[in-house]
Amino acid sequence: MAWRKLEIVFACLGLIQIIVHASITDDIKTKLNTFLSETGQEEFFSAVQLSYLSQSDKSATTISVGTVALNSTQPIDNSSLFGWGSITKEFTTSLLMDLESAGKLTMTDTLKDTFPEFFSKTQDSTSGIWPRTWASVTLYQLLNMTSGIPSYGDAIEILLKAGILHGTLVEIYSYPWTPQDLIKLSAEITLEFPKECLKYHACTTPGSTYHYSNTDYIIAGLIATKLNPDQSLQELFQKSIFSHLGAEQFAFFADATVPQTILDKMPRAYTNSIEITQPSDVTDVPWYAVGAAGGLIGSTETLVHLIRSFWNGQVVNHSSMEQFYTNYFVNVISSQPETNLMQDCPKGCYGLGVIALSSKEFGLIYFYRGQPLGYRTVYLYLPCSDFTIALAINSANTKSTEITTDMALEILGDLKRAKPHYFRPNWKKQFCPQPKYFDEGFLSFEF
Repeated sequence: MAWRKLEIVFACLGLIQIIVHASITDDIKTKLNTFLSETGQEEFFSAVQLSYLSQSDKSATTISVGTVALNSTQPIDNSSLFGWGSITKEFTTSLLMDLESAGKLTMTDTLKDTFPEFFSKTQDSTSGIWPRTWASVTLYQLLNMTSGIPSYGDAIEILLKAGILHGTLVEIYSYPWTPQDLIKLSAEITLEFPKECLKYHACTTPGSTYHYSNTDYIIAGLIATKLNPDQSLQELFQKSIFSHLGAEQFAFFADATVPQTILDKMPRAYTNSIEITQPSDVTDVPWYAVGAAGGLIGSTETLVHLIRSFWNGQVVNHSSMEQFYTNYFVNVISSQPETNLMQDCPKGCYGLGVIALSSKEFGLIYFYRGQPLGYRTVYLYLPCSDFTIALAINSANTKSTEITTDMALEILGDLKRAKPHYFRPNWKKQFCPQPKYFDEGFLSFEF
C-alpha cells in the first residue's frame, strides 16, 4: 500500500513537471511572437528561433516563430537554418588547438614562422606580400584579437572614404571575394593608410591593444589548411566539429557557394545598414568568403548541442580546454591577459573566439554573438550549471546589434525563475569558479 502511494506521488510530480514545462514553453513562445510583432518590422526580420539545453536534458527544447520571408505566410520550423556568423570563431580555434595537441604548432609561433613565403623585402600593397609589422604576430595574439591586424571591415570603410572602393556596403559585399582578397584589403590599409587605421585602434604593435578583427580568423583558417594540406576547411569542420553532432542535428560550413538544398532551409536574409532605410534581401550575397571567421550555418538546436560538447571537452581534449580557460583571455578594456575571469572581466574578456562575462544573476557566462550578412545569432553558456541558450533572427542591422542578446538574456531570466533546478550550480565542474558579482549592464560593451 505504501509503495502504491509513492507511485501516485511520483506520478503526480512527473505530471507537474510536464505542466510546468508546457507552461514556460507557451510563455516563451508568446514572448517571441511579441518580440517578432513589435520589433520585426523595424528591424526587418520575419523569423525567430530559440533553443535551450539544460544539464539534465539529452535533447534541447526549441521554439520557432514567424515565416520564411517578410512577405510570406509559410512558417519556419525547428529545422530551419540560420547563419551563425562569428560564433564560427571558437570552432576555428578548436582546429588550431587540435594541431597544437598533435605537436604541429604552438600558440607562440609567429606568422612569419608559419607563412615565411608571405614576408619578403619587397613590400607594397599590390605584391600580395604581408606587411612586415605582421611578421611577429603570434597565434595567441591572432586568436585573442591583439594582433594589431585591421579587420577587412575596417579596410572597406577606409577605402570607401578614400574613394578607392565605390558602392554601397551590400554592393561591395556582393563582389566574389576570396579569403586572400580580404586579407589583402587589411594589408593595403596597414601599408598605405596607417594613420587612418590607427583611428580604428588597429595597426598597433602586436600584443598591445585588443581590437576585433575578422581578418585574424581568416588567417587562422589558412593556418589550419596549410598544416592539413590534404583537407579543405569544410572537410576539417566535418571531421573535427560536426562528428560530435547527433543524428538529428545538422550544421554546414560555408567557405564557397552554399548549395541550394541548404539555402532552401534558411529563411530569407535581410539587412538595413546605416545607408539603407528599407529591407534589402541579401540571401544571395556571397558573404561566405569569411569562412573561418563566420561561415557556419545551422539551427539553434544544433548550436546549443555543439556548444555544450565544446565546453564539456568533446570537441577538443580536456587538457587543451584547461589551457584555453586559464591562459588565453585578455581584458577587452585594458588589453591585458586575465586568468581570474569572475574578478577581472566585468566588461568582458576575449579569448580564442569566446567572450567571458560575469553577472549578478548568473555568475560566469561564456557567450558570443554572430552577425553575418542577413542574420543575427547569439548563444550564452553557463558553465556552473551546464546550461545553454541560443537565439537567431533573419536580419542584420548595423544600428542595433544587441537585440538578440537582450532577448536571450530576458528569456534566460524567465527560465531561471520558472525552473530554478536547471541552474543549480556544480562548483566542482570544470570552468566553474566561485562567483564574484558585478553590476548589471555587463553586455553593453561593443565587440
